[in-house]
Amino acid sequence: MNRLEQMDTDLVALQELSQRGSEGLAAATKQFMADHGALGRSHKDALFARATDRFKQGELYAAEQLSRVILQSDSKDIKSLHLLAAVATRLGHHEDAVQLLLDCLDISPNLPFLRYELASALFKSGTFQMVLGLCDELLAYEPGNTEYEALRAAALVKLGRYGDAITQYEQILSGNPDDADILLRYGIALQIVGRTHEAIETFRKVIDRQANNGEAYWNLANLKTYKFDEADVAAMRTALEADSVDTLGRAHLLFALGAALDDRRQFNEAFRTYAEANELAKGLVKYDPKNTTELVDRCRRVFTRQYFESHKEACDADDPIFIVGLPRSGSTLLEQVLSSHSAIDATMELAEIAAMVRSLNNPNRTGKDAQFPGILKQLEADELRRLGEEYLKRTRSFRGNKHFFIDKAPHNFLHIGLIASILPKARIIDTRRNPFACGMSIYKQYFARGTGYAYDLEHIGLYYRDYLRLMKHWHDVLPGRILTVQYEDMVNDMEGQVRKVLDYCGLEFEPQCLEFYKSKRAVATVSSEQVRQPVYHSALEQWRNYEPFLAPLKDAIGQT
Repeated sequence: MNRLEQMDTDLVALQELSQRGSEGLAAATKQFMADHGALGRSHKDALFARATDRFKQGELYAAEQLSRVILQSDSKDIKSLHLLAAVATRLGHHEDAVQLLLDCLDISPNLPFLRYELASALFKSGTFQMVLGLCDELLAYEPGNTEYEALRAAALVKLGRYGDAITQYEQILSGNPDDADILLRYGIALQIVGRTHEAIETFRKVIDRQANNGEAYWNLANLKTYKFDEADVAAMRTALEADSVDTLGRAHLLFALGAALDDRRQFNEAFRTYAEANELAKGLVKYDPKNTTELVDRCRRVFTRQYFESHKEACDADDPIFIVGLPRSGSTLLEQVLSSHSAIDATMELAEIAAMVRSLNNPNRTGKDAQFPGILKQLEADELRRLGEEYLKRTRSFRGNKHFFIDKAPHNFLHIGLIASILPKARIIDTRRNPFACGMSIYKQYFARGTGYAYDLEHIGLYYRDYLRLMKHWHDVLPGRILTVQYEDMVNDMEGQVRKVLDYCGLEFEPQCLEFYKSKRAVATVSSEQVRQPVYHSALEQWRNYEPFLAPLKDAIGQT
């Protein structure tokens, strides 16, 4: 058998391995390259065709390994680089996708579709300022392209430039008044800035154009102050019978219908509806509670008192105020109160700390302490200082000119060790709520991303238990650094709690903090309409309407 025949035989074997998604595929590809060296064009084409087929079949690992065989032979094979970027995107590895698309553009800098894909990957990785620049370049090349304009508007929303985003959406709608998706995004932007009546009218326009649009119904429900009438309820029930509604659309409709039934105090049917909605939403995400428990365990092992004693020299900025906890725990209320103070800027649920964790959790590192949070033990004071300065630089565009600013990303409670390492003077406030009230409120909510535990009562309970376990650890190793604020105490004694929080921040009390509901600031969370009203007590015991159904939540929280 000559060399070419042998290569054909080995290539067929490699392709068969790829079909099975074999764990030995990576080793086999290395051996293939060692045996055969550079691939000829026909073999690269055959291998790429197989990689593409594997990708279409959802066998991402095989598609990745086959693409890497080609790239070992030809590092500038743009088709294989592009396919790897698509694999990375599908896996949610958006930073990897960005780098791969940049490599593609180094080879072929004049392909607009690559720039658009890069802008989309940057958006998903949270690098919104760069998205604007790329969209401007694309629009200069192709003015009026609605895909480019829509992505630009979405980036403006993420940057907190809501007025500019609304203008951009209105520009798109002037030429495409029936575009339901743009109308939906426009309505959300209107809701964020408090133009509630216009938002409602816009969501209704979406429903007029697409009677089965579950997301429009859910956005109406998500206002928390909107009440569906009987015609709306009937329309949602009819929409749920339509074969054309996909899984996410059905979940949106069911969450909205659950809210309508809750308003009518039909709690048994409301819970059944929420349970069906959550079952659908749960199927759209991948969540394993063991991963959260293991992260909490790693944090408890790495971040000891001794660790913090030996990591004191870092960025000395004192302007960040982190509000952490669980969703629906009163964090938006506290943010609204604090942002009414003359010395504090509100921003939004910033993604910078989570992005930093992803960058530190580089899969190419090896060794016992190579991954987050163990990697922090290897960083010198200068490196920690640079991370703190990088955080301040990346958040600068979200804030105004006041001395303090709020970063209200609830799940940052998982990353208090990192925050305390790079910003040792930052304030950290933990908002807490009755676990059953908080858990049921989470269960009634559809979350756009990052909250995979929310769709199962047991998972919510396990997550809450891990949250309490980790917060106890942070208080033990960082005594006096973290302030806990109980939502029920805020509701029952607003002034006393506000004074306590401002004292913790080193600030004087200001009366306007008690009139937080008069603030005109944009609010981009699900509590946007609730915090534009005076505080009310009725929500404190709402969870009891569902108490007969909460055994999985109670049992999970009670496990020790």
